[in-house]
Amino acid sequence: MILSHREVRTLFHEFGHLLHLMFTRVSIPSLAGTSVPRDFVEVPSQFMENWCWRPDVLKSFARHERTGLPIPEEMLRSLDASRGNTPALALAGQLLYAKMDLAVHAEPERFSSGSLDDVDSAVAGDMDYFKNFKRAGKLRTARHLFSSPSGYASFYFSYQWAEVLDKDIFEAFERAGGPDRETAGKFRETILEKGYAVPPMRQFMDFMGRKPRMDAMLRKRRLAS
Repeated sequence: MILSHREVRTLFHEFGHLLHLMFTRVSIPSLAGTSVPRDFVEVPSQFMENWCWRPDVLKSFARHERTGLPIPEEMLRSLDASRGNTPALALAGQLLYAKMDLAVHAEPERFSSGSLDDVDSAVAGDMDYFKNFKRAGKLRTARHLFSSPSGYASFYFSYQWAEVLDKDIFEAFERAGGPDRETAGKFRETILEKGYAVPPMRQFMDFMGRKPRMDAMLRKRRLAS
């Protein structure tokens, strides 16, 4: 099967949700597995995406469809270089979606007072880095904010908070040398098994031994050293 790197990331992402469901030890369905708050449900899934950038992991399965040869070093270097392509713009775009999501749910009357794109632009303000170009506003492309059953309804920011957590957790694995069995066992016991039977922040602190820090997220987006 031929998959793009984006498709591989999607596969790993959804598998993270499956792990959350499979490993749960909570017997009450409404508190088990992925039945956790919006700003925590994406942590296992986004955590799994991190492995898609590690050369050792990619070499273990990424092979040429005909020759069977592992992914070449040159392609791995190009992939790594592409990761640093406009990371600040990508982050700003996600934050802008979150800002728009909060505005449309907190001030719905504002969006019926005039042209949708004009209101969209006013809400975006200085965060809209393409404001001098004529184009459809964020709301016209933000299907994830409303579409059922995945509508985020004022919780789109949860992706960014989950990223702070998942990158912090992933760096613990990196310090352990990669896909370490002991660290993975601790991740399973403190987070994947707990569902919502334990508050999410307590789960994180049980694994990390401290509160979250933004440093790892900024480093992975190459916005900090």
